[in-house]
Amino acid sequence: MYRIYLRDFVYNQKSEVIQTVAERVLDEYGSAAAFDDFVREDDPETVRDVLLDFGGVGPKTADCVLLFAGGREGVFPVDTHVHRIYRRLGVAPPDADHEGVREVVERDVPPEKCGFGHTASIQFGREYCSARKPACLDGAEECPMADLCDRVGVDADAGAAVDPAEASEK
Repeated sequence: MYRIYLRDFVYNQKSEVIQTVAERVLDEYGSAAAFDDFVREDDPETVRDVLLDFGGVGPKTADCVLLFAGGREGVFPVDTHVHRIYRRLGVAPPDADHEGVREVVERDVPPEKCGFGHTASIQFGREYCSARKPACLDGAEECPMADLCDRVGVDADAGAAVDPAEASEK
């Protein structure tokens, strides 16, 4: 019962945020088309700052707007999957926050590959590199990235995985 209520609350909150943002876009930019032009043509950091100023819009959403709606190459949105995977792989430091992972990935991934990299990373996280039971716990041959991965936070002997930041504290 509590879980259903919480899910409904979040759903209702998201719809209110969308309506509030839409109203603000119209008030400040005059039309959706003018706002689209702003997203596509202004300095990406300025656009990101404006998007983050909208209540309820976080870094991942702002970066997704820049990448997908704005057509901005070189933007790599970081969600929970991306955050976990790039620290587990050893690409980003184990204790990196979302912004730290974003900085590393945007520096190292060719700009034209960021959109594909983002969506492929999410798919990889869902299919192979889940938080609690990554495929490598069933054997290295179960993961297509096993030969490239540092497996930070993965203890095959214990059959467990922890957040990479927790593994680096030990």
